[in-house]
Amino acid sequence: MKRLLLLTVGLGLAWTLQDQSEVPVQPGFSPEQVTGQWSTVNLASTDWSVIEEGGAYRCFMTGIALLDNGNLNVTYFHRQGGKCVKEFYVAEKTGIPGRYTFEYQGKNYLTFVAVTEEFTIMDLENHSEGNTLIVVELHGRTLYAGKRGLEPYKRHTSRRGIAPDSIVDVSLNQTGSCWDLRLFAPGAMTLVRGWLLLLAFNVDLAQKTLDEVPLQPDFDARKVEGQWLTIQLATSHRDLVLPTDPLRLSLHSIGTRDGGDVDFVLLEK
Repeated sequence: MKRLLLLTVGLGLAWTLQDQSEVPVQPGFSPEQVTGQWSTVNLASTDWSVIEEGGAYRCFMTGIALLDNGNLNVTYFHRQGGKCVKEFYVAEKTGIPGRYTFEYQGKNYLTFVAVTEEFTIMDLENHSEGNTLIVVELHGRTLYAGKRGLEPYKRHTSRRGIAPDSIVDVSLNQTGSCWDLRLFAPGAMTLVRGWLLLLAFNVDLAQKTLDEVPLQPDFDARKVEGQWLTIQLATSHRDLVLPTDPLRLSLHSIGTRDGGDVDFVLLEK
């Protein structure tokens, strides 16, 4: 009983020290604010190696779900063995709203430093074998929306002692078998035509007219926002969808922007 009491006091003291110094929590935080789909925009760390290609914290968060017990299920993609795999961790709630803990290569203290309708800033402090590691993440509801949190994100990384050159932009990034691509379509271009034009450009068929491609009547790009699962691929050039070809891609999710542009997140099949 005494050990349990001391452990509780110790954890509370750790959070208190962070409250007073470097890790503020979003005022009025509620877990419902952070549930749903997210896209990772920036990563920063006191140890660059953990967020570089192949690093333990080079992860791309895709969503947060609120569990019945108040904990959070956080899903993300992470490269393992040359492939991008989907994983998750459960962030356990503490007595302070907006602060959570989870186990990953040691004890991790997760704080939602800032939460808006467009972006969130997450501070992760890892304690392992007497060492402390800090990772700060910026996520957006879309990649474009996440950019609006860049200034407060930079202020927080500075407060945590992270140099500007230790911040990496992963919003437009190809990480081995994880593809995170954005299509900048003119406002008048529909999503379907934009998707076909992207493929046409990649296979050097951009001169081919798209007039012969039928278009969904009364198409609204907002109706196709969210996560998708690719079932089949077909092409006039079969070698383009063979397992060894880089164009053998699976659509993971779609997001739209205020100006009519479209975000595609693609994964290698």
